[in-house]
Amino acid sequence: MKNVMIYGAGGHAKVIIDIVHKCHEYEIAGIIDDNATTRGQRLLGEQVMGTFADLPRLWDGISAFVIGIGDNGLRYRVWQKLGDLGVGYVRAIHPSAIVGEETAIGEGTAVMAGAVINCCTHVGVHSVVNTRSSIDHDCHVGDFVHIAPGVVLCGAVRVGDMSLVGVGAKVLPGVTIGREVIVGGGAVVTRDVPDGACVVGIPARQLPVAR
Repeated sequence: MKNVMIYGAGGHAKVIIDIVHKCHEYEIAGIIDDNATTRGQRLLGEQVMGTFADLPRLWDGISAFVIGIGDNGLRYRVWQKLGDLGVGYVRAIHPSAIVGEETAIGEGTAVMAGAVINCCTHVGVHSVVNTRSSIDHDCHVGDFVHIAPGVVLCGAVRVGDMSLVGVGAKVLPGVTIGREVIVGGGAVVTRDVPDGACVVGIPARQLPVAR
């Protein structure tokens, strides 16, 4: 059985730990967090072992990592930092999640309780498909994306890298959401969204860029 290290000691990390406990596929070797004041704390029975600087002394017995950080940008920066060490990653998929046939889920991605990912869908690396969200057939979700709780992506939706689809938002069939987009909570997205935009409302409208 692989020993995995969780990177992050916040609320999102607790959910990742809970998934790993329920899957019975991996043992948790410990938790690492950049906040040194968390050292020695316990999350769901698992101990915070130290910071990134402590990894060399903890390295023996670690097979892979899961980055337990909900913020896309922070998760990406931790991935960059760990990349220099050549570490591997595992997926954290809750046993109650439903994953359809011919669906690909990238390494390091977390799929939370009650989520549904239907057939012929691609979810990239280090993304989050959060609690009770629904991704329908033939969707493409990029890398370092966060699909928040209760989101509905209809069929053939595309979501670009580093984008956040907020709580309870709905994206209609065939719509493309660009890179680094923020979709506000509860929005209903009826048409394509360009890279870097922030959209809110029903139907979703693009907020003006501050100058």
